[in-house]
Amino acid sequence: MTCPMAAANADWAADLARQGLKQAKEVDPKELFANMTRLAQNLPDEGGDDTWVALLAGPLQRDNSAAARREVAGEVLRREAAGTEHTWWEALQRRHCGTQGLSGNIVVPARELAPVTGSDTQFTPKLVNRVILSHPADCERIARAHVTKQPNFSPFFLKSVISTTDNRHWKAQRDALTPSMMPKASLEQIFPVSRKRAMDCVWKLDKESCNGEKRVDMAEFLLHETNAQLRLALFGDTEEEMEEVNREIRGTFGGLNPFRTRNVVKVVTTRARKFHASGTKPQESPAPAGGKQAAGTQGQGPGCPVGKNQAPNNQGQRPSCPVGRVQAPSAQGQGPSCPVGRVQAPSAQGQGPSCPVGKEQAPNNQGQRSSCPVGRVQAPSTQGQGPSCPVGKGQAPSTQAQLPARVEAPLAKALFQAGRLPGFSRADNRSAIIGNALILSFAGHDTTGLTLTWLLFELAKPENRKHREDLHREVDELWTRIRSENRTELAYADFKTLPFMTRCIVETLRLWPVVANGTYRVLETDDWVTGPDGGRVVLPKGTRVQVTNWSRHRNPALWGPTVNEFDPRREFLPQEVWGDAVFAAGNPHSKRFAPFTHPPRDCLGRNFAQMEMRAILCHILREYTFELAPPNDGYRRSGDQGGGIATVNYGTLGPRDMSYKHFVALGEAGDDATFLRIRQPIGLYLQPVRRLPGGASGGQTAKL
Repeated sequence: MTCPMAAANADWAADLARQGLKQAKEVDPKELFANMTRLAQNLPDEGGDDTWVALLAGPLQRDNSAAARREVAGEVLRREAAGTEHTWWEALQRRHCGTQGLSGNIVVPARELAPVTGSDTQFTPKLVNRVILSHPADCERIARAHVTKQPNFSPFFLKSVISTTDNRHWKAQRDALTPSMMPKASLEQIFPVSRKRAMDCVWKLDKESCNGEKRVDMAEFLLHETNAQLRLALFGDTEEEMEEVNREIRGTFGGLNPFRTRNVVKVVTTRARKFHASGTKPQESPAPAGGKQAAGTQGQGPGCPVGKNQAPNNQGQRPSCPVGRVQAPSAQGQGPSCPVGRVQAPSAQGQGPSCPVGKEQAPNNQGQRSSCPVGRVQAPSTQGQGPSCPVGKGQAPSTQAQLPARVEAPLAKALFQAGRLPGFSRADNRSAIIGNALILSFAGHDTTGLTLTWLLFELAKPENRKHREDLHREVDELWTRIRSENRTELAYADFKTLPFMTRCIVETLRLWPVVANGTYRVLETDDWVTGPDGGRVVLPKGTRVQVTNWSRHRNPALWGPTVNEFDPRREFLPQEVWGDAVFAAGNPHSKRFAPFTHPPRDCLGRNFAQMEMRAILCHILREYTFELAPPNDGYRRSGDQGGGIATVNYGTLGPRDMSYKHFVALGEAGDDATFLRIRQPIGLYLQPVRRLPGGASGGQTAKL
């Protein structure tokens, strides 16, 4: 089969046009770096009197003069612009920390945007000293004891739960937002929405890859899908609403388009307000957002739960359209039309509808032909219900709706509760609503999508074939068990039966910590950290400290000589993999491992992330395996920083798109100036390979 879209991958310019990034152009970063050097020379310096700097390792230990500080600050800013801070810190540790290596703490100058007194929207830059913590005991102790955040996120996320420097305000917001992320009370209730989107994810990957013939930028694909999960399940968007803003929201935070942060706030708060006012998501009947619904008759339920048109059937049943497209009416107990997004004409009496993708279908037990879109046998249909496709993207029996008539939008409602807190000013609450609309839209999908990207990258490596096969085997066994229990869909409780998947996710979080920078804190009292000689160095109250992940997670003294290899079977501590629970609500962390940072001020959305990662993996790994595609098939297995693939760290750690030789400039000067407009783009190209019945791959495929 020839894919008509294959030519879209001819070069990076065509890829940009396909993604709608028409403002992008490649630029040489020399001018950018020169600007960073000039900026460092003009920053007000507040760190020259810190005598304790000489007691810690780093480039300022022997010379903390103004000239030395500005020179190092210029390098810090250049590294920030290049997205390579994390690897630079590692290089400094190897150079200055002696036998402590990657367990050593260092101090570097840093630019801080401090709020102007009396203003929530004006900030002034200054140069301060920041202690980069990597000693495992120091990291856990300091993160637990000092929860006050540095103000470096305030210009972007105002007084949100992640950025507020007021601990009382943080606790009140967290108390309001946490119920939306509770596993039993919230996430298990919205899991049908997450599951349905994961089912659709397979169909979308079919389309994106031309059924396995075309390479796919899996970073782009998975970021789109995790944002879709966030918006559909937690914010309660309809499919049309989600698709309308998905790429624009992601592009805004990535600097990829001029959608602007004010539009993100407007979209999130406007849609959250309807749930705050009504308490629940409006009924999809009689007229859901984005489309009209055919009138139901004779006790029929409302139409397609994703907000698109559905024609009534003639049995009074509620057909379940799994991909949100129009279904042709069924007749005399026949199964509904093929769930691959194409309309079928009604079939003749006693015959099943024909599948438009041209693959053979197995007969069901009524003598009719089932409509399985990938050529696999379907479970028999009964009593005139629609057949159930066993590959994870078909239709559930139509005696009940696939989704409940009313779908909760827990985070949308909690957003307003966290912005109307008693005891705080109206300005503080408004700042919290705007800030949370931004940070929850970004952090709620970006970290998850990139973690999945890194996991698929590792599974695609030839040397990791054994791990890939073992994970496929576990997924296949899960679906075999589901069929043996006369089920057709994944259940929330099934995640407890996937121990190797848990280990693969944990190992990915270790090797590729998407929050490589960790967390930024301010000491609330005088405290101490470990110095170069192993003794205690006392730091005064107000010192800026950063509890990092990159060096800890890749420290051979903590993880052994295979630290740079992907090994899901390595010896994790019980608290790093939930012990024997396999899947639980607790924060998996230890002194050496903290992908969601340490409690109490840890990641709010970790439970949702764990759920959606497993839902997506269970469906796409059932249908596809992955191989490295150009340009990522040329990576070198070197064991050095990043394992031979370039990383980009702009708040979250992603794979650098190797299609580009230089940086990319986006937009005009001054356009959303709070965000970097010149950066290295993210992208990872893999070749999806369709798996055959029995778990084998589809063999050699065209790699474009």
